[in-house]
Amino acid sequence: MKQLIGLFALLFLFIGCKKDVEQNFTLQKSRLKKSFFETQKTLLERVNVKVENYQDDVNFFNNLPAQFALEDCQMTWKSLYNEFLILSPYRYFSGNLDAGFKQNQNNFDLSSINYEYIDYSVNQPNGGIVSDTINYPTINQVNLISWHQVGGEKNVTLGFHAAEFLLWGEDLSLSAPGMRTNIDYQQINTVNKRRKDFFVETSTLLTSMIKEVKNDAVYKASLLSMNEDEAFAAILKGYMRFIKEDLVNRTLLKPLGSLDAKDELSDFSDNTIENIKSKLKGLRLALDGSELFAVSEESWYFMIDFITDVDEVAAKEIISSLDNAEGLINQINVDFDQALQNPMMREKLKNIAVELNNIHAVLERIVAENTTVG
Repeated sequence: MKQLIGLFALLFLFIGCKKDVEQNFTLQKSRLKKSFFETQKTLLERVNVKVENYQDDVNFFNNLPAQFALEDCQMTWKSLYNEFLILSPYRYFSGNLDAGFKQNQNNFDLSSINYEYIDYSVNQPNGGIVSDTINYPTINQVNLISWHQVGGEKNVTLGFHAAEFLLWGEDLSLSAPGMRTNIDYQQINTVNKRRKDFFVETSTLLTSMIKEVKNDAVYKASLLSMNEDEAFAAILKGYMRFIKEDLVNRTLLKPLGSLDAKDELSDFSDNTIENIKSKLKGLRLALDGSELFAVSEESWYFMIDFITDVDEVAAKEIISSLDNAEGLINQINVDFDQALQNPMMREKLKNIAVELNNIHAVLERIVAENTTVG
């Protein structure tokens, strides 16, 4: 009889402990919602500073299309795009977790664009909307929106890479980016004026699209209203989509498969290596945003903290793979298009994809083991 009572006591103790653990994890998941919001908010604030800098340079160039003004636009475009890409892990959500990325997802930075749809190339010296005054008589924001992706997904008139092409022009060399100069913008003919109008209007639209991303009180309330388990699963699944669809498949494996520089993320500016660094930085901050916040009495709790609590080995594996990926990209000391032609550099890029796929697999297991959400 005493043995039976003892067994019941142990059973109740086990159930009680299990319940305490589950309640504790629910509390931890609740804390994750706040850190998710605050990290994204801080990163978006940094992007908005870069947006203003870029738009200021675009406006100056519109009034004075000098070579130094063009180069200023090139510099602030790079700075803005690299900062924007740090936000990439937050772009693959829907419903309560979407801060406004979804509505412009295909407008922001579709890469491998058909740049001949926009302006001239070596093969089509009089091609593109810029030169075609018959089919495209007036270049303004309304028309640029209506012409976007007409006739094919790659026929873009909006987004980072439309502006990038108008800033640098066609990239014809492995050793340098596109070589467009301000001569293309000097107001000596109608085509040059139309080109400047295109650049200014598409850049202004880009600024507007970025500002439509709202991390405000309404968004915060919507996020905090989510069930803790559902929010936790949705956040990790969004990060996993970013890793697989964006960083691995689109940014790395697509150009590695084709060996075509036109498939790299920033073809015209030769800025792809920095883009990859930004995306890796974004993943690190999504998992652990502690470096963004000053040390205070408040105790921050990030995704990597939760993973450490439930599976310390998994957390170490994630950090190790991320460290390895960042180490590999820092070893690539040539532009991305040159790296595609170099077997040793290609192997490093492939190994980055391997490390990222490993992180994806670990996160997938963490979701499966720590939620009841399907």
